[in-house]
Amino acid sequence: MRKIILIVVLSLILCFINNFALRHNLDIMIENNEELIVYTEVLEDREESLRENIDEIEALKATEINALEASLDEMVAKVGSLEHEKEVSETWYKVTGVVTSYSPYDNQSGIEADENPNVTSTGVAPGTGYFAVDPERIPYGSKIRIIYGDGTVEEGIAADTGGTMRNSKLYHVDVFRQTYEETLQFGLKTVTICWSPNEKFD
Repeated sequence: MRKIILIVVLSLILCFINNFALRHNLDIMIENNEELIVYTEVLEDREESLRENIDEIEALKATEINALEASLDEMVAKVGSLEHEKEVSETWYKVTGVVTSYSPYDNQSGIEADENPNVTSTGVAPGTGYFAVDPERIPYGSKIRIIYGDGTVEEGIAADTGGTMRNSKLYHVDVFRQTYEETLQFGLKTVTICWSPNEKFD
């Protein structure tokens, strides 16, 4: 009988120990789960903070990109302005006019030079490539291109003037020739006159 009682007591003690161990393990699991929940909440908070930081970074990037685009637009505008200035500097005017020739060094007609045949009205010596013009229409220093009827082109600089050019109702250019005979052969021609007033005379 005592053995039976002892066995029963031992069984109860073992059950109590097992229950205690299970309860202890369960408490540990609950505690770990609570820690896990807290850790998860911390991670979620960090994720939210990271998202806010990312949003701030994206906003900053957008601001910087907008600033760069504005700067680029300004640079493009400046380049466009420079291109416009370049285009203006290279502007050529074109009209239909007449061209004759004069020979100040061989003034047989007496009208080949207004005063000193050795100096133009701009102070340079007459020579090939220097043209007489009405400076009110074609400014001194302009680069001139004369296109003849046969397609040939003669280029020069507006460096001289004369009464015939200033009094003409047409655009009139007088090109330099060495001899009076050449001027007689040249005659008067209807041509296309192109000039660029910004190609200044040196």
